Amino acid sequence: MKKIFGYLLRVSAVFIFSASVLFAEEDEVKIKILAVNPSDSQQITSTVSQILPAEVKPEDILDNAGMEVKYDVEKKTYYVIKQVELAPQEARTLQVTVRNVWKVPEEELARIREQVEQSIAALKGTKFFESGQLLYEKAVEKLDLIQEEEAKSVGIKQRIELYRAHVRQLEEIQTSTFSLAAMRRLDNEKEEGIRMVKMMVTAENPAEEEREMTMRAQLPKEITADDILDKLDFSLTYDNFKKRYVAEKKDKFAARESKKYEILLKDIWYFPQSQLDFLKLQTEKLLELFAGSSFEAYSKHHGDFIFNSLAEIMVTQAETLDASLEEKIRSYVLNSSRLELIKQKMRELQDLLPEVPLKRKEEEVLSQLKNFVKKLIEQKDLVLVAMGIQPDRPMTWWIIIGIIVFLCALTVIFYMTWLKKLQENKWVKAAPTARKPKGSTT
Repeated sequence: MKKIFGYLLRVSAVFIFSASVLFAEEDEVKIKILAVNPSDSQQITSTVSQILPAEVKPEDILDNAGMEVKYDVEKKTYYVIKQVELAPQEARTLQVTVRNVWKVPEEELARIREQVEQSIAALKGTKFFESGQLLYEKAVEKLDLIQEEEAKSVGIKQRIELYRAHVRQLEEIQTSTFSLAAMRRLDNEKEEGIRMVKMMVTAENPAEEEREMTMRAQLPKEITADDILDKLDFSLTYDNFKKRYVAEKKDKFAARESKKYEILLKDIWYFPQSQLDFLKLQTEKLLELFAGSSFEAYSKHHGDFIFNSLAEIMVTQAETLDASLEEKIRSYVLNSSRLELIKQKMRELQDLLPEVPLKRKEEEVLSQLKNFVKKLIEQKDLVLVAMGIQPDRPMTWWIIIGIIVFLCALTVIFYMTWLKKLQENKWVKAAPTARKPKGSTT
């Protein structure tokens, strides 16, 4: 019984040891770890450990309170650990001080602003300049907001999450703001309009008295900062563990009051009609190359599958036009699988082109060349007389040979050019050589 009681004491102590409180000053943050022995008669020895925020590195620890700093390989973060002895009912506070690393340096913001300026300047004179100008304005607006939020005085917990959201947004500005995909997406939005979807956030005060409550709504993983059209007066933070943005807000609630909030997002869970039309057109061009070959039936079977799958995607997207966010995401997952199969079928058809269509086209070109030369020889007398040349002279045959050599050279050039163009793949993504295991980093 004593052993069981002692074990329970240790479990209780370890549970309490995991509690920590963050206190922030201008340049440093204090992490207070509370250790308590709940027994009123027994002294215990146990291990205190506390995971540090992901941004903290050993060089950022100003005072480790005599604790050892270790690295957790699975969680990919540092932690502090120490064995302590506690007398009956003793409570002890261990205080670890770390550098306040949750600030975006002004020089970093200035560097990214300069990069944005250079990017838009590089697009001058191109067809993407107009789209790039809109993306540039959005990027500058986002940088201004980040700078404004960095200057706000908030609690350390919110500061950490705000910092993570800012780091994420700055990465998006640098890597995807002026990407070709972003500019094409903007062009699609100009043609088809911006599709929107509402995300409902509900909250209720269960108490019988008025309360101030904090609401946290996790946004879908696929959503970036640019995809949030209207977040009301919610703050945008970032959950580093779940890898998604979080909308957070404080509000006052009367007794038993419930409220609903409507966050407006871009409907990114659909495939633009222009993309589907492009895939259909490319499939039709592929099938033309197989016409008359031994693989015509095989290619038609693949083509029918592609056309039917594209039609199913269009029907599903039309059916979920005004659907809820959850239904749109479910439909998107299904259509993504269909689109992957479509691309796979197109790659299979493309793999056949270097064999069957090349041989057939070569035969067609040679056949046309033979017929042309044959007709030329049959009509040589008429042609040469029209040119003022006597057919019975030896020069006649040299002219004919010269024409044949010229046509042969022209044919070789045509054939090599056609082969090179055929082998280029500008519309189907090449099949990966190996799939990375799930969870691996890129």
